[in-house]
Amino acid sequence: MVDTAPKPKRALECPHFPPCAGCPLIPVPYLEQLDSKRRVLMEALQPMLPAGVTADSVVSSTVPSTRLQGYRNQARLVFRQMSRGGHPHMGLGMYSPGTHQVIHIPNCPIQPDRLNNVAATIVRLAEEMNFTSYDERAGEGCLRYLALRCDRTRRAVLVTLIVGEDVGAPLRQLAERIRELHPEVVGVALHQNRRHSNVLFAGEDLWTIGATRLDDEIGSFRIPISPRSFLQVNHEQAEWIYGRLADVLAPVGDAAAPSEVAEPEIVLDLYSGVGGIALHLARPGRLVVGVESSAEAVEDARRAAHRNGVANVRFVPADVASFLRDPSGHGVDLSGRRIAAIVMNPPRVGCGREVMEAIAALAPERIAYVSCRAFSLVRDLEILGAAYAVQESRPVDMIPLTPHVESVTVMRRVEVAVEVAPSEVVPD
Repeated sequence: MVDTAPKPKRALECPHFPPCAGCPLIPVPYLEQLDSKRRVLMEALQPMLPAGVTADSVVSSTVPSTRLQGYRNQARLVFRQMSRGGHPHMGLGMYSPGTHQVIHIPNCPIQPDRLNNVAATIVRLAEEMNFTSYDERAGEGCLRYLALRCDRTRRAVLVTLIVGEDVGAPLRQLAERIRELHPEVVGVALHQNRRHSNVLFAGEDLWTIGATRLDDEIGSFRIPISPRSFLQVNHEQAEWIYGRLADVLAPVGDAAAPSEVAEPEIVLDLYSGVGGIALHLARPGRLVVGVESSAEAVEDARRAAHRNGVANVRFVPADVASFLRDPSGHGVDLSGRRIAAIVMNPPRVGCGREVMEAIAALAPERIAYVSCRAFSLVRDLEILGAAYAVQESRPVDMIPLTPHVESVTVMRRVEVAVEVAPSEVVPD
């Protein structure tokens, strides 16, 4: 008997799925994806909640992405020599899962048309100019990766060519041709990377033709973005997170005018990136200190603060653990200061024990954790022990059509004495 029941509509139609597995949840209706991500966060948080408190009561519904098609503001693709009808041609795409086989993706629907068009032009020019692609096994060849970024308006694009071999003048000619054919490309940079790894930027910046930064916009702030600076791939979802943090971490009660405050309260923004969160948290009567290990991102953040006229923020180029061990050694005196809140937005591996113990010792009134991995979030929050209670947790669909679960969890201090959980109860 033939099943004639209507099938649930796919979240997105994509000509490359399968074999491309970059968006594995494409066949799943979008509302189901949102529900699933909430369940992942609920199941992760439930074991650490006090008796009588259910995850359902603290985990809100997933914030949906405002768009599924063209939502990404950046693309990272692999050059590879391929065969078409028995003839070699230059391809550009993504690795097949678990392999180094590249799937040619000429028009990715989750990337803006502007990025797809620039990528197509680069492939065509590379073929016309007889460029070789990098051979990982032989460790030779020229074009290796392509990194593209666009601003929120999709009007400006920054291109980075990542090569295994610098062949000199032809690469400059390629860059000039890209800019000639695409006036929206504000800058083309060359980065040489000969290392045997999948890390794109693992070598040396050689030159840039045009702008070195993209003039971007996040919320009401103008922020310069460098090729390697971290910014979430979904502008609208990043803005939702920054705005939510500004609301829930607003000064308690009416904010006093700066002249009425003897000493401003301190807010720490750890893993601060290009400063988007710090700028949103800057309010009268407080000083926001951003800590970021990438010197390039710190430079972007400082430029952003200056450009937007925000004076009550400081950005410190330092490893977060090193900074927390000795803030004064990094020019920040926290002794006797009121820590109103600490925000952290760490990479997937999370903060780790040393950082979380240092945060607990500072005893901030509130803690906000922006997480991109539920396991790391729970492992880190458990280190705080019973001193902090989850006030709210909200999954955010930052990378639609994938299992990725971004979340914002806010905790408040419930005890004056901080009790740190024993090391052995927290897995590495």
